[in-house]
Amino acid sequence: KEPVFQSPTVDSLEGAVAEISCNHSISNVYDFLWYLHFPGFAPRLLIKGSKPSQQGRYNMTYESLSSSLLIFQVSRQMRGFTIVL
Repeated sequence: KEPVFQSPTVDSLEGAVAEISCNHSISNVYDFLWYLHFPGFAPRLLIKGSKPSQQGRYNMTYESLSSSLLIFQVSRQMRGFTIVL
């Protein structure tokens, strides 16, 4: 199993943009899947794909060995959440 490296925490102001990055060394990744996970709840798929795309206020960048998730208009309700790849 190859390691995946992700930003452990991201600080952002309410209404601003937050960016979370992920890097890996796996050469045959075809899709990135980003999930939102609040403690005590099941993870919820935010966005997936193998090319840059946008879904609502979530924007994903994609390269062969990395992906970033931009979250526009961060809200207080997002405190304490985890983004899982």
